[in-house]
Amino acid sequence: MAQFTVRVELHGATAAHYETLNQRMEAANFKRLISGTDSTGAKGWWRLPSGEYDYEADSKPELVRDLVKILADSVKSGAWVLVTQVSARSWNTERIRNQ
Repeated sequence: MAQFTVRVELHGATAAHYETLNQRMEAANFKRLISGTDSTGAKGWWRLPSGEYDYEADSKPELVRDLVKILADSVKSGAWVLVTQVSARSWNTERIRNQ
């Protein structure tokens, strides 16, 4: 399985647009949290920045991009999408809970 970080930007969107996007992305198994160990060695779950998602699939980045583009454009047309396949990840975000 490959792991991806996905970024979506909806231009001229309201908070309601992003709430709908989050619902549709989560229904398609895109997560807004990541689990792991931070720089202090603490294990847990962390929130991703707004418009970012974690996705795990046996897929290629181009196919993930196309899926996300369809989902995002169903909320507001003209969405920008960036998909990066993860080989290593480092973060500094809000910790939600311990693992």
